[in-house]
Amino acid sequence: MKDTGYKPGKSTILCLCLALELNNKETEEMLNIAGYSLSGDIIADKIVSYCISKQYYDVYDIENLILEKTGGAYLYS
Repeated sequence: MKDTGYKPGKSTILCLCLALELNNKETEEMLNIAGYSLSGDIIADKIVSYCISKQYYDVYDIENLILEKTGGAYLYS
């Protein structure tokens, strides 16, 4: 396989994980492969992790919840 040097951003990987309806363990594994992780210090990461733990994967609703709580975009940044 050809190495293109492309590295997706954390938000891209999180959107993919939500689309695939991965659980928290699978999401962490996917993020780790790309060199990222969910942080307990970042409110948006906590929200994403909580939604995944409740098996709620609607990326639009999750992004709106993050916007309400933090005032900034996260998954679409």
